[in-house]
Amino acid sequence: MTLAPESGATRPGRRRTLRRGAAAGLATVVVGALAAVLPAAAGHAEPARQPVHAADRNGTSVTAPVQYGYQAPAPVVTGIAPNHGPLAGGTAVVITGKYFTGTTAVRFGADTAQSYQVDSDTRITAAAPENVTPGAVDVVVRTATGSSAAVPYTYDVTPPVLTGIAPDRGPLAGGTTVTLTGSDLSGATAVNFGSAPATSFTVVGDGRITATAPAASAVGPVDITVTTPGGTTAGRAFTYQDPAVTGSFVFHQYSDPRAGSTVKAGDRVTYDVSVAQQGPDDVRGASIAGDLSQLLDDAAYNGDVTASHGTAEVEDGKLTWTGDLIVGSSVAVRFSVTVTGEGDGRLHSAVTTTDPGKRGSCRAESSCETDLTVQGASTPSPTPTPTVAPTPTVAPTPTVAPVPTPAAVDGGRVTGGNPGPAAPAQQDGSGILASTGADVAAPAATGLALLVVGGLTVALTRRRGRRA
Repeated sequence: MTLAPESGATRPGRRRTLRRGAAAGLATVVVGALAAVLPAAAGHAEPARQPVHAADRNGTSVTAPVQYGYQAPAPVVTGIAPNHGPLAGGTAVVITGKYFTGTTAVRFGADTAQSYQVDSDTRITAAAPENVTPGAVDVVVRTATGSSAAVPYTYDVTPPVLTGIAPDRGPLAGGTTVTLTGSDLSGATAVNFGSAPATSFTVVGDGRITATAPAASAVGPVDITVTTPGGTTAGRAFTYQDPAVTGSFVFHQYSDPRAGSTVKAGDRVTYDVSVAQQGPDDVRGASIAGDLSQLLDDAAYNGDVTASHGTAEVEDGKLTWTGDLIVGSSVAVRFSVTVTGEGDGRLHSAVTTTDPGKRGSCRAESSCETDLTVQGASTPSPTPTPTVAPTPTVAPTPTVAPVPTPAAVDGGRVTGGNPGPAAPAQQDGSGILASTGADVAAPAATGLALLVVGGLTVALTRRRGRRA
């Protein structure tokens, strides 16, 4: 006995026989020479096989020794909620309909849902994938027996929102780095200061942009706005000022251990930067920066920068601080590093100002640079000092006995003269003459000269005596 067809779709319906006529929702098959009307599998959503019951023309019931296979129909989507969401994706979308059991995929246009869960035969919860282009896409549910008709889901372009700017003022010359905060700022195509575009800008994230203020021709406020594919933000006021009336500030840096010290691997070094207002007026949008490139080659930043006021950061080997200084105020910025000793053996840090109005300067009586020496294997060894040969001991100069002063001759009688040689100088145990504090060379020369003069005098006297 054969059965044709052997399967059909599952549809709700009542049991009917052929002699009462075919009805909607019933499948007609041929069982041998008999025609049979199969009852629908009410509510049956998965494939199944059922026995075949047939009736002949006389109404006699026959049970055929074959089975009829019911097939699950293709899924049907009747609605989705919500039917729109952001380009970033992630929106939880509830899909309603029927025949969802056995779902193999949920697609949003050309992309597969980030994830989905079949809650029941009539409900699926899916996470919308990210999309690049705003607009509508087709949501389709797929099973082994087919795909649903498409239902539209729209990717929105959320308008950007600007909630804050810092600093909110700067000099007419421009150049102030301004941090813009808000939401949906990704994809920004323009940042304007009034009607003038920013000199440059960087989208740091969906909620942050850094922009450089352009120069202005007049003092006063202008509106900063951000433009994205979703629209343009409301403006936030930025005030251009004349540096001549905005005051100034000074800064300096010191370290603990103090500059000039020697540290070793594992030591912690703390750096403090002080910024103080000067002049007749507040300083709005003051800024400083520290080059840490020659510090972090021998040390690791501890991620602990703080500022008593304003905004301080250590990023990419650079310390930055920006903020406002009212008259008489000061700000303390602090961070620390741990010595690694893997560089050139020197911890060098220098602080300067990035203030475009040149309102800041290093305090005259202080320093804005610090240097410490790292003790360790990477530090060059000092050049050895050559050994100096000992100075040879000078032999003592022998004592010269004083030469007797020749006496004057007066008619053959000698008068005056040196009474005789002086006692020799005492020596110490080393055989070197004891120092008397006198200069020996001068008396020796004088004695020699007297000896020569005396000899000449005696010779002349003798000649005269002979002539007489």
